[in-house]
Amino acid sequence: MSVPWRAYSTRLIGRSAELEHLGRRVDAVRAGRPGGLVLVSGEAGVGKSRLVREVSVRAEDRGVQVLTGRAVPAGEPYRPLVEAMSAALRDRPLPDDDGLRPYLPVLAAVLPDAEVS
Repeated sequence: MSVPWRAYSTRLIGRSAELEHLGRRVDAVRAGRPGGLVLVSGEAGVGKSRLVREVSVRAEDRGVQVLTGRAVPAGEPYRPLVEAMSAALRDRPLPDDDGLRPYLPVLAAVLPDAEVS
């Protein structure tokens, strides 16, 4: 059985502006500022997954937790967010934060396995 040839490179080409921007976001998190949410979109094959993997490795190397979720064609609109949050909350409750209180009913609906009080 032959395995199809697959190109692979350890170098990320043509993404210096994106890497710099996302690197500043990671540095802001490390400095204690809110990290926010980064959405990466684009046509198939343009390097979104490769860019996200590179930034994720760099962030995790700096001690920053990275949550990821993937969209699929004809998938549910909130699938990436639900996937990321489900993985982060597996076996632990939502943070006890008054700022989350207004969103608990929605979070309970999209994260049925999370401990929402």
